[in-house]
Amino acid sequence: TATIVVNQAPAVFNVTGGGSRCSHGSGVGIYLSGSEIGVNYELQRDGGAVGSIASGNGLGLSFVVSVAGNYTVKATNATSSCTTTMNGNAIITVNQAPNVFTVSGGGASCSQNAPDSIILSGSQTGVNYQLNSNGFPVGAAAQGNGLPLTFIASASGTYKIVGTNATSGCLIFMAGTARL
Repeated sequence: TATIVVNQAPAVFNVTGGGSRCSHGSGVGIYLSGSEIGVNYELQRDGGAVGSIASGNGLGLSFVVSVAGNYTVKATNATSSCTTTMNGNAIITVNQAPNVFTVSGGGASCSQNAPDSIILSGSQTGVNYQLNSNGFPVGAAAQGNGLPLTFIASASGTYKIVGTNATSGCLIFMAGTARL
């Protein structure tokens, strides 16, 4: 007599999610539409395992990643070691945030004197810099040119500068503030 045992392969669920993130931002979610108890799920990036193995719980699973790549999920039956690659993939891209430069200047001025200068210690080509006072934009944005930038302010307030990558939309506050 011969005994043949057919081991059950894991059921196939769908992988969704992914997208773009800024290099200084938080991770991006990747989701598996379902899972099975007794099956382990391994996230893979560009064909190699990443992160911890998730145990199936009968519900959907989620993973949060921050590294660019093409992500898939491999399922392994914990008892039989049969494996199945889940349906679909998620692609993560990471967009570069602007470099951080230092804000300086400001000070006290009399209303009849000329406005004060607020200086950004440097700038980056392809980045737009917006002066903000108390959370609101002041004047037009300046385009980075690789050199320090000067902004003019005449109203009292706390000033910050926000840099926005013109291509990706990633933004970041520059270091420091100026007060008038």
